[in-house]
Amino acid sequence: MNPPGRLDSVSGRALMDVLHQLNADGHTVIIVTHDREVAQQAQRIVEISDGQVVADSTHGARDNRGIPRLPAVQDNGRASLSRSIGESVRMAWRSLLGHRMRAFLSMLGIIIGISSVVSSMAVGEGARQSIMNEIGKLGNTTLEIRPGTGWGSKRPDMERALSLDDIASLGKQSWVLGGVADRLQHDDRGAPGV
Repeated sequence: MNPPGRLDSVSGRALMDVLHQLNADGHTVIIVTHDREVAQQAQRIVEISDGQVVADSTHGARDNRGIPRLPAVQDNGRASLSRSIGESVRMAWRSLLGHRMRAFLSMLGIIIGISSVVSSMAVGEGARQSIMNEIGKLGNTTLEIRPGTGWGSKRPDMERALSLDDIASLGKQSWVLGGVADRLQHDDRGAPGV
């Protein structure tokens, strides 16, 4: 920042007074300037040329007696971890309270997403159970023999592939335990009891 660069002298002095007061209150103030007069007001001057530090000097001893010092950070294992977690929870809580609408919309999105996943899984599980029940009703020993080359085939050369004699022959097989239906159907017309 170049405080007095584009300001009149009165405003520039007022701004520098504010920056000095902030620094006296314990805030770190960094001023980037080309003006030597402004730089001379700082306690430390770092000169940079072509990307290299060419000078680093301090002057004007600072009175640190009025500024409270922070305690040194110590790693005490579990105590440090619990403090860290506690601080994280406090920061999160402050953030939630500070941005209530954003927090509400985020929670609403999460709730809708979880509900969608749970409901789609429930629908899938219900469909699976329904299909398994229908398959279970068929029985695992049922065999259905139909004429033709596949489901719904209407080839003329396969129309009379099964006859009453075929049904009787199937009923006499050793692997047939019983229940051979004596129903013939031709072109969607049934002939029960034939």
